[in-house]
Amino acid sequence: MYTRVPPKRSYHSTAFLDGLRGIFALAVVNQHVLTAFQRFIFYGYGLSEEDSRKCSYRHELVFDSTHIIQLPIVRLIYSGDAGVCVFFVLSGFAISFRALGRAHHQDWVGTFEALSSSVFRRGIRLFLPLVPATLMTMISLQCGLWEAPRQLALDTTLFRGVPEDFPQRFDSFGMQILHWVRSWWRILYVWSWDETYLPPYDGHLWTIPVEFRASMVLYLTLLSVSRVIPLLRGIVLACCSFYAYCSGRWDVCLFLTGALLADTAPIRQVEERRILQQRVMPKRAAWKTVFLVKVLHAVITLVALFLLSGPAFCIELTPGYQFLASLIPSSDPQPFRFYPILGSVLLVTMLVHGDSKSLLRRSLLDSFFAQYLGRISYSVYILHGPLFHVLGYRIFALSWQITGDFGSWRYIVGFLAGWMIFMVILVWMADLFCRFVDEPSIRFAKWLESVMIV
Repeated sequence: MYTRVPPKRSYHSTAFLDGLRGIFALAVVNQHVLTAFQRFIFYGYGLSEEDSRKCSYRHELVFDSTHIIQLPIVRLIYSGDAGVCVFFVLSGFAISFRALGRAHHQDWVGTFEALSSSVFRRGIRLFLPLVPATLMTMISLQCGLWEAPRQLALDTTLFRGVPEDFPQRFDSFGMQILHWVRSWWRILYVWSWDETYLPPYDGHLWTIPVEFRASMVLYLTLLSVSRVIPLLRGIVLACCSFYAYCSGRWDVCLFLTGALLADTAPIRQVEERRILQQRVMPKRAAWKTVFLVKVLHAVITLVALFLLSGPAFCIELTPGYQFLASLIPSSDPQPFRFYPILGSVLLVTMLVHGDSKSLLRRSLLDSFFAQYLGRISYSVYILHGPLFHVLGYRIFALSWQITGDFGSWRYIVGFLAGWMIFMVILVWMADLFCRFVDEPSIRFAKWLESVMIV
């Protein structure tokens, strides 16, 4: 039907953004793993027990908020809320970059073709890989593979956090299939902006319909403004992004901001600017300017990471965030996303407009590890929930049986051992899923477009 092309590692001009997506995909996994076992991950460092009663999740008492991994920036290793915001900015950037690049060259036919192609393939790219994933989840559920973890989750001595709901197992396979089909009706129901629907066979997939709808809004916006003068186009995109936030559509706000960054990205002109700088500026003046710019970028990047680290609960009582919490608009329907939104925008802005030889990009985001995670990030996101329920619960319970869960060091050793085993299995499964499901889905969408588009 279509030719299989072996995947290639291509370190293109925006490859560092793939690395960023991969790193935050790992953070999302870590949050969902830790959520099952600990509640402190929802809170920032230094929150007192007395204050925790006023604002904590279900007004529970938070006994200890002095863990090192709760510190700002450090806590990004498990900040899934920050990861989702970063994903949406990156998605807006990625699906706009090609079309806007052609618009900058006034290639209007090419711009329209790029938008048309993206719209045609977007739904297939997002939803097709979910079909076999949720189907396997449904079959494993009906075969009884979820029953032992369901009982393990009731052990509050191990599962001290907020264990996620398990999908319902029906009496017959036919009823299970019917329930699965009905869940897909809800997933594909694009006429509602309900982001609270958690697909029963993997609640983490709630972001995919949201991403699809936000993509369609972005495509319509790009179609409207692609021929506008670049300066005015940037102003319009910024205004649309601000309007989306004020309307409570934080997801669309991030997509539109990603498009704005794609429109203003200096990547296409970076070599010309360097040559011009070397010709015009004296060496000493150029050195001072470059140094000051690098310092400024480093400071803003740290600020972005600090904002991304804002805790989900009790931010107004968390040391270091009290004043910032007072600046959150009272009209914001989801105030816990306010600073992750700002932080994600600032971070991607600094990476896109920053030095391509910066330490963050060169040592981390452009590394083989980050690039590999970026390649399998969508597969990791799709698989980690069901895999954690079916295997992860068993692995961590067995690990603590060996090490013991009493005493801080035994508990930590048991957790780290279980985490490493689970991550190895997850990455292996995600690699297979990427090779045999995700990437073929992308190629299928391109093939289908080639045979259907005139």
